[in-house]
Amino acid sequence: MFYAPTADGQVPPRACAPPRSTADTLDVWDDARAAAREFWHRASDDTWVSDDVRALSAANARALGNEAPAGGRLPAPGGSSAG
Repeated sequence: MFYAPTADGQVPPRACAPPRSTADTLDVWDDARAAAREFWHRASDDTWVSDDVRALSAANARALGNEAPAGGRLPAPGGSSAG
């Protein structure tokens, strides 16, 4: 897991760099990117995770593109959708 703590319990800072599409992934690329972006948007709004994880999640969502996922954002579990 990319963000898993090390053996001493620390989580080293890591920047997420989204991969580029290839001929093999092009047919599913937009759907996969939208799903990943939605995941990171939800995580950035989730009060069950730490402030650091929310900030990291927001940065990952931005790295995947600022436009909203197709059909708009779904409400986060236990909360409302911020737009």
